[in-house]
Amino acid sequence: MTGRSRAVVLAMMLWWAFFGCVSVSWALGSPWLVDTALQGEALRLAQELPAWLVVVVLVSGLVKLSFVVYGFALLRPDVIRVPRWMRLAFGWVSGVLLMTYGLVGSAGLVLRLLAGQSLSRYGWWRLLLWMPHFWVGGILVLAATAAYLRWSRPTSIGSAVPTGSAGH
Repeated sequence: MTGRSRAVVLAMMLWWAFFGCVSVSWALGSPWLVDTALQGEALRLAQELPAWLVVVVLVSGLVKLSFVVYGFALLRPDVIRVPRWMRLAFGWVSGVLLMTYGLVGSAGLVLRLLAGQSLSRYGWWRLLLWMPHFWVGGILVLAATAAYLRWSRPTSIGSAVPTGSAGH
């Protein structure tokens, strides 16, 4: 994989590693930024941290960290042996879903601002960090998948040997 394509994949991996670690830290009881992501009853529940919520937030963090593994699968197909079509399907589907979730979550807040309404502190955090973490992350997943698509493309239409590394 070329330098620019590798940089895109690494950026995606770092993005999701950071947000995955934030979620795991919350599952382990860290209060860092929790009050910016939740409000009201949800914040109270997060502060009490019942066992079922620990599991939900831990799974959320592990799902985010799975994009780091996905990045390794794109960078090293000879080590993480998954068919090319599965790598591409995972990237396209998850990237579109992440981007859609983040944009839909941002849309209501943007519409409020356009209507001249103010946002609460929580609303601003949601608009500037928590929803973009999904749509920017989705764009990064799509960009990494596109980079892999270009790099792993077979040399000719009838060829089964890709131009990139062996082991697809």
